[in-house]
Amino acid sequence: MATGRLRRITAALGLLAATTAAAVTVATPSAAADGTRIISGSTTCTSGIPPVGLYVGVDGGGWPGAPGPGWLSVDSIYQVPGTQTRVWTKVIPASATSITLDVRCYVNWSEYYGYITFPEGTWQGSSHSLTPGTSTINSTWSCARQPVAPGPWVRTCAMTAISSG
Repeated sequence: MATGRLRRITAALGLLAATTAAAVTVATPSAAADGTRIISGSTTCTSGIPPVGLYVGVDGGGWPGAPGPGWLSVDSIYQVPGTQTRVWTKVIPASATSITLDVRCYVNWSEYYGYITFPEGTWQGSSHSLTPGTSTINSTWSCARQPVAPGPWVRTCAMTAISSG
């Protein structure tokens, strides 16, 4: 009697597991169906050490008071050996129509580690248009931080190349 009951419970659990697995398989959407796409960037500071602290702004996000989600940290990043270039990726909404980039360009490793200091600078970058719906975007950026007279230092990032596919 207990064996029959155990068989019915086991069969019911097996059916439940199979139904759940089928529902999860059907309900798991792809990245394109989620409405996202990947942007990858190759970024270099015009002087000093490789860029650090990379942040992406989408659709007006990023600078104070602007609409949008604000600055978003990149999802992955690596240093290209033997260069001053860092390559990064970020998943963004497929509906995004513009992007901005902010990084920290330090003069040298002594400044990076805090042995010497210069003003951080305010962000003075610009927004770059994107074609909505593209699956992948490849971009190249040149960034800098420099003093301006009279006044504070500024940080800039300019997109120098873009392709999509």
